[in-house]
Amino acid sequence: MKKVSQGFTLLEVMIAMTILAVMSMLLYTSMSQTITGKEETQKKDTVNHMVSLAFTKMANDLQMSFLLPGPEFLGTEGFRKTVFKGTEERMDFPSFSHVRYFKDVPETDFGEVGYSLEESKEEEGGKILMRRESKVLDDKPEEGGTLDPLVERVKELRFEYYDPKKKEWQKSWDSSQLENANQLPRAVKIEIKVEDPTSEEPLTFTTIAEVKLHGAPINF
Repeated sequence: MKKVSQGFTLLEVMIAMTILAVMSMLLYTSMSQTITGKEETQKKDTVNHMVSLAFTKMANDLQMSFLLPGPEFLGTEGFRKTVFKGTEERMDFPSFSHVRYFKDVPETDFGEVGYSLEESKEEEGGKILMRRESKVLDDKPEEGGTLDPLVERVKELRFEYYDPKKKEWQKSWDSSQLENANQLPRAVKIEIKVEDPTSEEPLTFTTIAEVKLHGAPINF
């Protein structure tokens, strides 16, 4: 006698569908976590890259910072002067780091450089690390030039200056004042706190940039 094949029962179909739904949910959860983790890693990598580039630029500018003996040396009757002035949140100084990108342009290899935090125009309460560069030296070493953004969503920026005579870190430096007259700091400690895209606690980055010409003002 020939057997009649039987199909799945309703209960078996429901069990199979339940198992498939659970497996699909587990797969979705796993993929979602993987994608989220990848996006968070990419966001942190972007922040790390921005800060790394900023540190490199700041270290390069500081390594080539300099002071000249005085305006008389330049023969400009006081219309130019070189001053290294730094506080905990800002610093301005002359540097040989200026790059001429066009041939025969009337520019020198030095200029004024500054770093500070500026309010963001796009994000309320946000701050941006800005680099100021002036292609000429003038009698206002803390003003002029153009501003370029380096790092966005900065929570805090702090500088410290190493005094080779006292062998300690100082919160400010002014080469135009008696205490540090015509002297550059031996090094500058830079600390940047940036908004963490994946956490409420900011990311903290620290580096120390050497100042090679920290001795007496240079003479050509």
